Amino acid sequence: MLAFVLLFTAFPAAGYAADDITGIQLEEELREAIDREIMYGYGEGIYKPELKVTRGEFANFISRALKLPSAEHKFPDVAITSSLAPGINSAAEAGIIAGQSDGNFNPDKEITREQMVIMIKNALDYKNMKVDYEVPAQLTDFDKITSSTSRVAIAASVTLQITIGFPNSDGTTYRFEAQRQASRAEAAAFIVRMIHAMEDFESQLPGEPGEPEIEKPYVISTINENRELVETTKAYETYKEAETAWNSSSSEVITFNGKVIKMQSGLVYASPSIGNATTYLYSSESLSSVEAAVPPQEELKFLGSTETTVKVYIGGRTAYVKQSEVNMVPAKMVTKQNYYTVNTSGELVYRVYSPATDKYGAFEVGKAPSFLKQGQNYYSWDGTKFYTNPMGSSTSFAGQYYPYHQFLSARTKTSYTAAELDQFIDRKLAELEATGAPAYKDATKVSKVKGLGTYLKKVEAESNVNALLVLGWAFHESQYGMSANALKLNNLFGIEAYDSNPSGAVAYPTPTGSVDALVNKYLNKAYIPQGDWRSNGAAPGNKLFGFNVRYATDAYWGAKISGHMYRIEKALGFKDYTNKKVIGLINTNGTNVRTSPSSSQGTANLLYTYKTAIKPVVIVEEVKSLDGDSWTWYKILSDANGTQYGYVRRDLIDKVVTN
Repeated sequence: MLAFVLLFTAFPAAGYAADDITGIQLEEELREAIDREIMYGYGEGIYKPELKVTRGEFANFISRALKLPSAEHKFPDVAITSSLAPGINSAAEAGIIAGQSDGNFNPDKEITREQMVIMIKNALDYKNMKVDYEVPAQLTDFDKITSSTSRVAIAASVTLQITIGFPNSDGTTYRFEAQRQASRAEAAAFIVRMIHAMEDFESQLPGEPGEPEIEKPYVISTINENRELVETTKAYETYKEAETAWNSSSSEVITFNGKVIKMQSGLVYASPSIGNATTYLYSSESLSSVEAAVPPQEELKFLGSTETTVKVYIGGRTAYVKQSEVNMVPAKMVTKQNYYTVNTSGELVYRVYSPATDKYGAFEVGKAPSFLKQGQNYYSWDGTKFYTNPMGSSTSFAGQYYPYHQFLSARTKTSYTAAELDQFIDRKLAELEATGAPAYKDATKVSKVKGLGTYLKKVEAESNVNALLVLGWAFHESQYGMSANALKLNNLFGIEAYDSNPSGAVAYPTPTGSVDALVNKYLNKAYIPQGDWRSNGAAPGNKLFGFNVRYATDAYWGAKISGHMYRIEKALGFKDYTNKKVIGLINTNGTNVRTSPSSSQGTANLLYTYKTAIKPVVIVEEVKSLDGDSWTWYKILSDANGTQYGYVRRDLIDKVVTN
């Protein structure tokens, strides 16, 4: 799981002031690559022109430059969830890149100049661009190139002035340096010059006689009995014309160049544009404010669409996404999707479908509420409201509840001792090691969560963050202490391993160092206390509130953390669960939390303010107002550092059903 995705996402350049490419030799080409959104930066004014480029990155540059269509997943060594996967897949489908003899692509290997020009030659072939090349006599090292493929690619690039080479001391000849690793600036120059060559080629093509044919890309398509999309003869030049003709029947959709953009009902799947790690969730149809993000293939509930936007629901949040960053699947074409069931132990199990692999994964969320029955599939896009209809129609509403650990405040304390937590860790590691899976080889000896219980209880006492929560978090993010980041970097929480830069995880001297960072640098500084842009409530939560809004893109990350906490509880006797806390949700924007049950003191007893509603709290008890009025107050666990309790008027909190 990749964390903190929204903290340092790279955006396209908006201007040229105070950046690190001013005055470099290839400034013009690099700026054009940025303007064309072929390359992105690493923050305001930071583009790292000398940074070496990987094979996967260059494949993405070409994919963006050519605006290649999406394609199926190709290579086993490219993670399906990688931000580079879409561009690599598209380039492979177009024949621009190919795998090695073992079928792998080696996306993280730094690319050489020779490999770059081969990809560029393949891109020229993809565009049916014939190059009358000559042997580049000016390259003094050309005869050292033995591969005929490389010689043709280099010759073509020199002929088109995509590359010249590095000057020799005589000032008239050059060296190509085929095995030299390429920088971002060099890659930008190669790509931009390739685009110019293609544009020149297209401008010289002879025109067709007669009137040009008017394009009609908007088509009313139908869905046949085999769940297939069939284009009709009803084609239109504009979206408005197609929308007027569309009759809103469940068997008709509007497609644009074969892609569904209008339907009556169905599902939506995140499909970030090439080079992007996530699909952004916007607060309004204007797409002006990003509220959160979801990873590739995340299933979203469809609410409506326009020509450019899709209205969706996910993790409790109603949001808008770009048409270009999702795929819409009409209800009649849906054969598999995420769903919930109740197992024979009375536990709620979430079954998650991956379109890329056509397989399901599953995990227990917690004890199922009484209104959910065995033998029935249920559907939910927020983990709290459940439906019997796959599209979540209002008439099929089954009920609502809040999984206890998912919405429980991090300010609570677990009743489990350090010894009990370590006992469970040892038992779990032994169980994983016994499976024989390579990922858990010697887990009982090398896992970085081994013996963590004592330190977690110390942190709980000193920093007021629940030890059970942190342990479940570590289990999930570090694969029980056996992930590469855990074993090599002592990083148990994916800290700074962003979706846009998975390899950027921070190293710590010990695993406890990463616990300190999570608790002190993130939870107690940004995610729990009110005021920071990342503070959305002090519980794992979902995409509407809690840590899940900003910490991780996966809309069900909070539910997965909750699942780990539930399974630890189950093994240790449900001590916390037996003495459940009362959970409530703030129901009004601008709700004040005070140090005493009195509103007459103004700011004198103001502890903090919940700027927006839907924030989880733990209700300790009900108390009378100190003002002598009729108001009743709830005493709650405080989100603030150093203050244990706060007070909120009872009418500003709604108790929720947990199970």
